[in-house]
Amino acid sequence: MSTPSDPQVPRAVFYGSGPPRRRPPVSFLPGDHVVGGVAPVRIIAWRDVRAAIVLDTVSCFPNGFGFSVTARTREGFPARELPPMPRDDLSLPETVRVGVIFSDDRAVFSDVPGASDVPGMAVHPGGRGPVLTAQGSLGGPWRMDRHYFVSPLPPPGPVVFVFTWPLYAVDQVRTVVDGGELSAAAAQSITLWPGEPAE
Repeated sequence: MSTPSDPQVPRAVFYGSGPPRRRPPVSFLPGDHVVGGVAPVRIIAWRDVRAAIVLDTVSCFPNGFGFSVTARTREGFPARELPPMPRDDLSLPETVRVGVIFSDDRAVFSDVPGASDVPGMAVHPGGRGPVLTAQGSLGGPWRMDRHYFVSPLPPPGPVVFVFTWPLYAVDQVRTVVDGGELSAAAAQSITLWPGEPAE
Protein backbone atom coordinates (compact mmCIF):
# COMPACT_ATOMS: atom_id res chain seq x y z
CA MET A 1 0.00 0.00 0.00
CA SER A 2 1.28 3.47 -0.92
CA THR A 3 1.60 6.29 1.61
CA PRO A 4 1.87 10.06 0.99
CA SER A 5 5.60 9.84 1.64
CA ASP A 6 6.03 7.16 -1.04
CA PRO A 7 7.92 8.68 -4.01
CA GLN A 8 5.47 6.94 -6.38
CA VAL A 9 2.58 9.03 -5.03
CA PRO A 10 2.47 12.46 -6.73
CA ARG A 11 2.40 15.45 -4.41
CA ALA A 12 -0.77 17.51 -4.34
CA VAL A 13 -0.44 20.96 -5.85
CA PHE A 14 -2.63 23.53 -4.12
CA TYR A 15 -3.89 26.83 -5.48
CA GLY A 16 -1.26 29.47 -4.89
CA SER A 17 1.65 27.03 -4.67
CA GLY A 18 2.95 27.85 -8.15
CA PRO A 19 5.05 30.83 -9.18
CA PRO A 20 3.65 34.14 -7.88
CA ARG A 21 1.32 36.06 -10.18
CA ARG A 22 0.68 39.74 -10.12
CA ARG A 23 -2.65 40.40 -8.40
CA PRO A 24 -5.00 43.31 -9.01
CA PRO A 25 -4.87 46.03 -6.34
CA VAL A 26 -6.98 45.23 -3.27
CA SER A 27 -9.31 48.14 -3.98
CA PHE A 28 -10.40 46.39 -7.19
CA LEU A 29 -11.39 43.13 -5.42
CA PRO A 30 -14.08 42.16 -2.91
CA GLY A 31 -12.55 42.00 0.56
CA ASP A 32 -12.11 38.49 1.92
CA HIS A 33 -13.51 39.73 5.25
CA VAL A 34 -16.75 41.08 3.71
CA VAL A 35 -19.87 39.06 2.87
CA GLY A 36 -21.60 40.71 -0.07
CA GLY A 37 -25.25 41.69 -0.16
CA VAL A 38 -27.25 39.91 -2.86
CA ALA A 39 -29.03 41.89 -5.58
CA PRO A 40 -32.22 40.39 -7.05
CA VAL A 41 -30.81 39.96 -10.55
CA ARG A 42 -31.23 36.94 -12.83
CA ILE A 43 -31.65 37.87 -16.47
CA ILE A 44 -31.62 35.84 -19.67
CA ALA A 45 -29.67 38.34 -21.75
CA TRP A 46 -29.89 36.33 -24.97
CA ARG A 47 -31.40 33.01 -26.05
CA ASP A 48 -32.25 31.12 -29.18
CA VAL A 49 -32.93 27.43 -29.90
CA ARG A 50 -29.19 26.60 -29.66
CA ALA A 51 -27.77 28.53 -26.71
CA ALA A 52 -28.26 31.21 -24.04
CA ILE A 53 -26.40 33.85 -22.03
CA VAL A 54 -27.54 34.42 -18.43
CA LEU A 55 -26.55 37.25 -16.06
CA ASP A 56 -26.76 35.87 -12.54
CA THR A 57 -25.42 35.75 -8.96
CA VAL A 58 -24.90 39.47 -8.32
CA SER A 59 -23.19 40.15 -4.97
CA CYS A 60 -22.52 43.74 -3.90
CA PHE A 61 -19.78 45.13 -1.66
CA PRO A 62 -18.81 48.60 -0.43
CA ASN A 63 -16.19 48.88 -3.19
CA GLY A 64 -18.00 47.24 -6.11
CA PHE A 65 -20.07 44.28 -7.24
CA GLY A 66 -19.51 40.77 -8.53
CA PHE A 67 -21.58 38.91 -11.10
CA SER A 68 -21.62 35.69 -13.09
CA VAL A 69 -22.15 35.21 -16.81
CA THR A 70 -23.34 31.74 -17.77
CA ALA A 71 -23.02 30.58 -21.37
CA ARG A 72 -25.08 27.47 -22.10
CA THR A 73 -25.27 25.55 -25.32
CA ARG A 74 -27.44 22.62 -26.41
CA GLU A 75 -24.89 21.69 -29.08
CA GLY A 76 -21.81 21.48 -26.87
CA PHE A 77 -18.67 23.62 -27.01
CA PRO A 78 -16.06 22.79 -29.66
CA ALA A 79 -13.69 20.02 -28.59
CA ARG A 80 -10.14 21.33 -28.23
CA GLU A 81 -6.80 20.23 -26.90
CA LEU A 82 -6.20 23.13 -24.55
CA PRO A 83 -4.71 23.88 -21.13
CA PRO A 84 -7.03 24.14 -18.08
CA MET A 85 -9.91 26.62 -18.16
CA PRO A 86 -9.77 27.06 -21.96
CA ARG A 87 -12.81 29.28 -22.27
CA ASP A 88 -11.05 32.08 -20.39
CA ASP A 89 -9.20 32.74 -23.64
CA LEU A 90 -10.74 35.76 -25.38
CA SER A 91 -9.24 34.65 -28.69
CA LEU A 92 -11.64 31.68 -28.78
CA PRO A 93 -15.08 32.15 -30.38
CA GLU A 94 -16.81 30.23 -27.54
CA THR A 95 -15.76 32.84 -24.96
CA VAL A 96 -18.45 35.40 -24.12
CA ARG A 97 -17.08 38.96 -24.05
CA VAL A 98 -18.56 41.23 -21.37
CA GLY A 99 -18.91 44.99 -21.02
CA VAL A 100 -20.34 47.21 -18.28
CA ILE A 101 -21.50 50.80 -18.86
CA PHE A 102 -22.42 53.12 -15.99
CA SER A 103 -25.09 55.81 -16.24
CA ASP A 104 -22.38 58.50 -16.43
CA ASP A 105 -21.00 56.77 -19.57
CA ARG A 106 -17.94 55.30 -17.86
CA ALA A 107 -17.43 51.87 -19.39
CA VAL A 108 -15.16 48.84 -19.43
CA PHE A 109 -15.02 45.74 -21.65
CA SER A 110 -13.33 42.39 -21.02
CA ASP A 111 -11.79 42.28 -24.50
CA VAL A 112 -10.25 45.78 -24.26
CA PRO A 113 -7.58 45.42 -21.55
CA GLY A 114 -6.49 49.04 -21.90
CA ALA A 115 -3.59 50.03 -19.69
CA SER A 116 -3.78 46.97 -17.40
CA ASP A 117 -0.85 44.54 -17.30
CA VAL A 118 -2.54 42.35 -14.65
CA PRO A 119 -3.91 39.05 -16.02
CA GLY A 120 -7.71 39.04 -16.12
CA MET A 121 -8.11 42.75 -15.36
CA ALA A 122 -9.56 45.26 -17.83
CA VAL A 123 -9.58 49.02 -17.41
CA HIS A 124 -10.91 51.85 -19.54
CA PRO A 125 -8.15 52.88 -21.97
CA GLY A 126 -8.47 56.48 -20.78
CA GLY A 127 -8.19 55.45 -17.14
CA ARG A 128 -11.67 56.72 -16.29
CA GLY A 129 -12.80 53.41 -14.80
CA PRO A 130 -14.58 51.29 -13.84
CA VAL A 131 -12.28 48.28 -13.49
CA LEU A 132 -13.44 44.79 -14.51
CA THR A 133 -11.54 41.87 -12.96
CA ALA A 134 -12.01 38.22 -13.94
CA GLN A 135 -12.56 36.07 -10.85
CA GLY A 136 -12.33 32.61 -12.41
CA SER A 137 -14.53 30.22 -14.32
CA LEU A 138 -15.87 26.69 -14.30
CA GLY A 139 -17.94 24.57 -16.60
CA GLY A 140 -18.07 21.63 -18.94
CA PRO A 141 -19.09 20.57 -22.46
CA TRP A 142 -22.43 22.42 -22.40
CA ARG A 143 -21.94 25.21 -19.85
CA MET A 144 -19.34 27.80 -18.88
CA ASP A 145 -19.71 30.13 -15.89
CA ARG A 146 -17.42 33.15 -15.72
CA HIS A 147 -17.20 35.35 -12.63
CA TYR A 148 -16.28 39.04 -12.61
CA PHE A 149 -15.87 41.90 -10.14
CA VAL A 150 -16.48 45.54 -11.07
CA SER A 151 -15.10 48.41 -9.00
CA PRO A 152 -16.36 50.91 -7.91
CA LEU A 153 -20.11 50.71 -7.32
CA PRO A 154 -22.06 52.49 -10.06
CA PRO A 155 -23.75 55.87 -9.61
CA PRO A 156 -27.57 55.96 -9.52
CA GLY A 157 -29.25 55.11 -12.80
CA PRO A 158 -29.10 52.28 -15.31
CA VAL A 159 -26.13 49.92 -15.49
CA VAL A 160 -25.87 48.37 -18.96
CA PHE A 161 -24.32 44.92 -19.42
CA VAL A 162 -23.12 44.19 -22.95
CA PHE A 163 -22.50 40.65 -24.25
CA THR A 164 -20.78 39.49 -27.42
CA TRP A 165 -20.50 35.78 -28.29
CA PRO A 166 -18.75 35.12 -31.61
CA LEU A 167 -19.60 31.40 -31.57
CA TYR A 168 -23.27 32.27 -32.13
CA ALA A 169 -22.81 35.62 -33.90
CA VAL A 170 -24.18 37.50 -30.87
CA ASP A 171 -23.00 41.10 -31.21
CA GLN A 172 -23.38 43.54 -28.32
CA VAL A 173 -26.65 42.32 -26.86
CA ARG A 174 -27.56 44.62 -23.96
CA THR A 175 -29.46 44.21 -20.71
CA VAL A 176 -30.05 46.82 -18.00
CA VAL A 177 -29.90 46.63 -14.21
CA ASP A 178 -30.89 49.44 -11.82
CA GLY A 179 -27.75 50.85 -10.20
CA GLY A 180 -29.85 51.72 -7.15
CA GLU A 181 -30.51 48.00 -6.57
CA LEU A 182 -26.77 47.35 -6.54
CA SER A 183 -26.14 50.15 -4.04
CA ALA A 184 -29.00 48.91 -1.84
CA ALA A 185 -27.55 45.40 -1.86
CA ALA A 186 -24.07 46.75 -1.02
CA ALA A 187 -25.58 48.47 2.02
CA GLN A 188 -26.63 44.98 3.20
CA SER A 189 -23.07 43.60 3.01
CA ILE A 190 -21.56 42.39 6.29
CA THR A 191 -18.02 43.10 7.45
CA LEU A 192 -16.93 40.09 9.49
CA TRP A 193 -14.01 41.76 11.23
CA PRO A 194 -14.10 45.58 11.16
CA GLY A 195 -10.68 47.11 10.62
CA GLU A 196 -9.28 43.88 9.15
CA PRO A 197 -7.07 44.36 6.07
CA ALA A 198 -8.63 43.11 2.85
CA GLU A 199 -5.89 40.53 2.32
